[in-house]
Amino acid sequence: MWAAFAASAVHAAPAARFVATPVQGAVCVAPCVVHLDATATTSSEHPRPFSELDYAWDCGEPGAGAWSNRTGGDKNRPRGPVTGCVYATPGEKTIRLAVRERDGDAASAETTVAVVDPDARFSGARTVCISAAGEFAGCPAGAQRVTSGDFDAALTDDAGCNADAEHKRCLLRCGERFEQDAAVLLAPGATPALLSCFGAASGRAEVASVTELGVVERGWTIDRIAWSNATAGSGGFDLSPVNGNVTLHDVAITTRGAPNVTHQLAGDRHPDLVAIVGDVHTILRTSADRFSQHFLRARRQLLLGNVFDANGEGEFNVRSVHTPLSAIQHNELLDPQDDVDNVRNPLQLRAFADASGTGLPRAPTQYVVVSDNHMETPLTGTETGTVVRTCQENGCNESPGEGVDMVDVLFERNAIRATSTWANASAGVFYLQGGRITVRNNVIDLQGMDSADGAANALVIHFPNQSRCPDCVDDEIVVQGNTVYWNERSRRGLRLCESLAGGADHVCQLNLAWLPNDAGERTEVGAGSWTAGGNVFAESNPFAAPPPAQGRTQAADFRLADASPARDRLADVARPTALSRDFGRFCREAAASGALDAGAWERGASDCTGAAPRPPVCGDGVVERGESCDDGNVRDGDACSARCRTGGLFGSHLSVFDEADAPSRRRVSLVLRDAAVELPAHGDGDPTQVGALLVLRNPGTGEEARVALPAKGWSALGIPAGSRGYRYRDPARDAGPCELADARAGRWIRAFCSGERLGFTLDEPAQSALTATFGVGDAHPMCAAFASPYVRRDVPAIGTAPGAFLGRAAPAPAFCEPP
Repeated sequence: MWAAFAASAVHAAPAARFVATPVQGAVCVAPCVVHLDATATTSSEHPRPFSELDYAWDCGEPGAGAWSNRTGGDKNRPRGPVTGCVYATPGEKTIRLAVRERDGDAASAETTVAVVDPDARFSGARTVCISAAGEFAGCPAGAQRVTSGDFDAALTDDAGCNADAEHKRCLLRCGERFEQDAAVLLAPGATPALLSCFGAASGRAEVASVTELGVVERGWTIDRIAWSNATAGSGGFDLSPVNGNVTLHDVAITTRGAPNVTHQLAGDRHPDLVAIVGDVHTILRTSADRFSQHFLRARRQLLLGNVFDANGEGEFNVRSVHTPLSAIQHNELLDPQDDVDNVRNPLQLRAFADASGTGLPRAPTQYVVVSDNHMETPLTGTETGTVVRTCQENGCNESPGEGVDMVDVLFERNAIRATSTWANASAGVFYLQGGRITVRNNVIDLQGMDSADGAANALVIHFPNQSRCPDCVDDEIVVQGNTVYWNERSRRGLRLCESLAGGADHVCQLNLAWLPNDAGERTEVGAGSWTAGGNVFAESNPFAAPPPAQGRTQAADFRLADASPARDRLADVARPTALSRDFGRFCREAAASGALDAGAWERGASDCTGAAPRPPVCGDGVVERGESCDDGNVRDGDACSARCRTGGLFGSHLSVFDEADAPSRRRVSLVLRDAAVELPAHGDGDPTQVGALLVLRNPGTGEEARVALPAKGWSALGIPAGSRGYRYRDPARDAGPCELADARAGRWIRAFCSGERLGFTLDEPAQSALTATFGVGDAHPMCAAFASPYVRRDVPAIGTAPGAFLGRAAPAPAFCEPP
């Protein structure tokens, strides 16, 4: 069933072929992830179809929605020659692939996938419901029922979920808390198995652990579980070292100073088919311990739509020693360890070259797509601060092995921001070993990176390991259409493309750099054999508006002005990869002269059918891509902000607690995590000048609490002040009921308040819905709305019985009332 499908050729069209493989194995049970591999596609005109063609997919799941993190992107329409479809609902799905060449010739192919209803697959006693409170509303009919709050005992002793016979579906009650004190082995099996939660329309079951989860083996899908470990140094999930067919979907993992997910090196083969999709993984800081947040090795890995936050603790967000035929897309890779004595990367990809002592074969890494990710990193290190690194052997240096190919890797449309002011000798954003690697259409904001004298910074440094791997492919590094911005005062300069040794047929074209305060060198290409052209070192602002301060920029801030010096720079492209979609995922279209723009944004990019839309302009009264509203002006204080956003935010968490006879015990906890968080610049109506206001309101009854957070409690974070947001502290609650709040542009708003001055009660029969509006300084008000089905708990405060309201994962509302 999972065979390649080819389209018949029309004129000089490519031949579109792909293979669709469910990660779970032969049967695809919702929630199901399907791995898509189009590397068999061929083209008579393009010698490198992997990176020279445009691949657009339709998963046949139009209601899939967008990824909920800052990267956005339609889950139903992934891009690239290797990617994945995610199915939350059962039914027959038609997967369609459209392949397009630069000259417009196109081809298509399609196949169908049967996604099985989990209620049918796990009918009757093959499902086990587990509740700590003995509450089984929503448990599927005929299922076994286990009353227990002991996670490991319930799964292993009572439910038998770890048995290696026919796999089961084990469901914890959503919203309940379970305790784990012993590791669990989720045993392998040839059929799918599911660990998830029941009883609520949204949310997760919570598991508090003092040890590792255990080993997740072949066939398992873990879904809607929030697993946390407060024990310093204890790891999270161990994925099978020899088996694949593992999926982590909508899972939250929190560890303290230890990895979230690892593949141990063991056995005699590499795992195959692993998906980590829509998760939130966090490491909490403890000490100077260094751990990779994720240490993975498998063929056909899919990391899609996740948030990986290392909190300065994990030395890498993602590190792999074997990653062929894999996609890392639409993830947030945040804050790897800020260690001045070592090189730390959000992403490090390796090929496996050491066969001694492990029983594992030497294995190249080939056909990897890294696209549409958001990366934040300190860019530190005594030698080089690096964001992305590829290595030709598993030690990521020259000594452990002889090396093996790292080849056919595509980095595109990634947004990268520096977060540190630490010193480093130089910064190589992409530090690459290997060959046939393409770096295109990325946006890099280096604000805050140290400006001390040193070697020039570099966009791409190519460092082949030829002394250890003389037969490795080290040619054809293509660097096209990237944007680099750095505003520190310095004499360091920038080299766009550098090859430290060997290789040939490299391309460095159509890259844009603006370094307004740097007096150092401006070098297109350094050592090595490069074809250059159309690169721009701008002498004045090439963008439509001045970029915001450090920590506040988004990729859209680097769109080109109409009269930008980056416009229409080059028609003779050495390798036809500039066809590829620009940062907005629109196809680059040449001007009448045939020339393309430099940088990651093409002015007048099309929808890939040849019809070029007008460039989006905030304030013109037309809602265009990248805008959630447009009221014809660029003023704050009305229904639409100065950046054409409504102010509605994703409601991560709202918790309200009230006791009718003890108002001093009232509590409110609010977390709004959203890329759309906007804050005023320091000194321009920011909260240190005018304070902030939190309004909690019941839209049904009209009851509201207006909580002021005065200016004297606020401080500006970062250098320059306000570049990393603002923090409010009043631990004694002298100025009001709020002890702590903080706001980070593009990241979150959080507030924690308590006491009788909150003035909000839960004495109605039910709240049904609550809204929270936060006005930070003079900025446009931001808000979240928690209503069914995003209310997890709604209990009134009656007599001595406490009341509680809990809302989670609520989508952003369309409009925010002024606070």
